[in-house]
Amino acid sequence: MAELKIWLAEQIEQKKVEPNSGLGGEAIGYMLRHWEELTLFLRQPGAPLDNNICERALKKAILHRKNAYF
Repeated sequence: MAELKIWLAEQIEQKKVEPNSGLGGEAIGYMLRHWEELTLFLRQPGAPLDNNICERALKKAILHRKNAYF
């Protein structure tokens, strides 16, 4: 992951990608700005790669809300 971060930074520094140019530049900028948050699961032992437990818990409340419209 350290190599990926270096490569991303090089893309911007060497002007291979413009910082605000569509998908490529914006995505690289986003990753560099949020690097700590995006890679937290790598530093936290046992951290799940997804949030399915939370999604399932919220789904019940959302279904109840939708059913209440009728």
